[in-house]
Amino acid sequence: MSRNRWVSRAMFLAGLLAAWNLAAASLPQRAAAQPVAVATVTSSNYCFARVRGLRPELLPPAFLVLQVELQMTYHNPGDRPLILPLAHEHKLYTSLAPGTMKIQKEPVFFTAPSTAPLKHLPADVNPDNPVQPENDVFGIIPARGQLRMKDLEEVTLTIYRKSSRYQDPDLRGHRVYLRLRMEHQELDAVLDAVLSDRWAGFGVPWSGKLLANTLTFDVPASVEAQPCADPRDPHTVTNKPPEENR
Repeated sequence: MSRNRWVSRAMFLAGLLAAWNLAAASLPQRAAAQPVAVATVTSSNYCFARVRGLRPELLPPAFLVLQVELQMTYHNPGDRPLILPLAHEHKLYTSLAPGTMKIQKEPVFFTAPSTAPLKHLPADVNPDNPVQPENDVFGIIPARGQLRMKDLEEVTLTIYRKSSRYQDPDLRGHRVYLRLRMEHQELDAVLDAVLSDRWAGFGVPWSGKLLANTLTFDVPASVEAQPCADPRDPHTVTNKPPEENR
């Protein structure tokens, strides 16, 4: 790291320390336009999934799911750029009719990244510029512009699981309404105040929860499906669709 970079980070830490001496209640509130999240389906696939485990013979039967990949795009309706923490998780909402939707628990195939509030800048983030050098921590949504997320959002919806242990509804033969709530990593209040001042020339830090647009899927009454392929774990792949899920 160059001497100038060390000096810049030292100045940033000094500013952060000074901010800690302020009462949290005295932190100024700023108004910023809320971005709009738009989800676009890039691929969808029905398949038979199996939960992970070290002993496949002891796991419950595979079950029918709909795997969807979504391209998330954030639109900024405001006149100032928004600095967005890229780390996030999502909640899946579904219903069988327009109107009120309920949270649908997704099958857990991998551990989601932690989105605990960010208290310190990671070492690869320049305290003088949120996006230079390029990093996976922050992105900028231009004023009156948009930001396309680099990675696709993966969603898994249980369609049918024949088991007394689970209470998932049978969605075969129904139109399903699906919506995501995107939950982007929050910034610690003190760090938010420091970055708002230091990065004022680049935009306004923004983080929070956003509801994306509603998508619809017409699920066939009889679904042709193969085992789900997951190269990360061979235990999620079955040899053939089990009879009890047909």
